[in-house]
Amino acid sequence: MPMEHTRPETAPRSMWEKVQTYFIVTLVAVLIWLYSESENVKLQKPLQLTVQFVAPPGQEMFIVPATRQQVQLTVSSATSQYDHLQRLQVKPIELIVTDDPDNPQQTVVLRDKLLNSPVGDLGVSIVDLQPRTLDLRVERIEQVTVPISTESIVPPGAQLASAPVIVPSEVTVGLPASLVYDLDNLKVEAKVDPDNVARLEENVPHKLTVPLTLPGYLRDQLFGKAPDITPPTASITITIRKQTDTHTLTGVPILITAPWYELKRFAVQLQDDQRVLSEDVRLTGPSDVIDQIRKGESRVLAELRLSADDLESRITTKQLFLNVPTGVRVESTIPHVNFTITPIADSAAPRPPTPGPASAPLPAGTSEAGV
Repeated sequence: MPMEHTRPETAPRSMWEKVQTYFIVTLVAVLIWLYSESENVKLQKPLQLTVQFVAPPGQEMFIVPATRQQVQLTVSSATSQYDHLQRLQVKPIELIVTDDPDNPQQTVVLRDKLLNSPVGDLGVSIVDLQPRTLDLRVERIEQVTVPISTESIVPPGAQLASAPVIVPSEVTVGLPASLVYDLDNLKVEAKVDPDNVARLEENVPHKLTVPLTLPGYLRDQLFGKAPDITPPTASITITIRKQTDTHTLTGVPILITAPWYELKRFAVQLQDDQRVLSEDVRLTGPSDVIDQIRKGESRVLAELRLSADDLESRITTKQLFLNVPTGVRVESTIPHVNFTITPIADSAAPRPPTPGPASAPLPAGTSEAGV
């Protein structure tokens, strides 16, 4: 009787143990297959990597191009290795380059550089790489001490009342070795904003913080790389004495100008035979030019400029043009003048098929008002 009672309980337990064993064996088999599949070496799809060339640790190098470069890499690897390779796409891969003092231009074989990078650490086999090489310029950076030039401090139309005070007077500049030559003439430029200087009060010392830069001929050879200047700014104390003056002219002569061929056909007469301006003319400009005007060494004229169309239409009024030296500004309102245009009787002078200049001064002896 006891044996008959235990048989039904033992049978189900044995069946459950068999199911568990089958499940475990199957799971282990699947895991082994997955691992085997992940380690199966095969040709993978090409992928894009970003690389950037850098100097060895603790060294400063001038490297052109300094920008990041894109390469297309095809590898033969296991799936797990390829997964790790894809993770390298997140940030640029740094490739170390060294300089050759005798030859700054060098051709870099990218395959060799990648095999000595995290790509090579994965143990993948590089099948193809585009591009295969890159041309670089690699030079050691040399630190030199140079003075700050004051030549570019004075803006146009202004003059310093005293010599500028620059702090510091010298700076340290990092330059590629090939550009470190003629140190006696090498200077850093202080860039003063002319608009800021124009707003400064005259004859009062002003302290400015200005950026420093290299001369243009050196900046061009850095291929867009920012110059390494320490410190990047300087403190400059300047006192501006602007060279401007003002003068008021009376009796400015009026000059009539027109195409020469039209002056043989028309006579121009200013109202009331006016020959000079009745209004005063206020001028502002560089003091040396204003002084020449004041002394009569430089003449200011009020021109009535008439075109061929003006003469043909017989206009009767027009605004004058104040002919003043370069840099001089007319502060007064430029007036209009009234005049009459009369055809010249029995004029046989033909109008030329190809006109001369649009406007030309009258011949000597007929330059002032009244033609």
